[in-house]
Amino acid sequence: MIIKREITFGQEAALTQLVNPTGELTLKGSFRYQACDDRVCYVPQVIPLEWHFHFEALEHARVPADLQRKLP
Repeated sequence: MIIKREITFGQEAALTQLVNPTGELTLKGSFRYQACDDRVCYVPQVIPLEWHFHFEALEHARVPADLQRKLP
């Protein structure tokens, strides 16, 4: 079985506050499940999850000015 989940990151200004000194952004979560068979359902379980992403700021210098997205 494969379980997929879409992750959307916020604005760059908000993300930079969450990045550690090595440039890593850590996302923590958990997966809750309950296994059952034809006779019994077992106690629900929770598995902690953690993903690590390498963060790089957008490179505004290489984007032509007319294509750059302007923040409000």
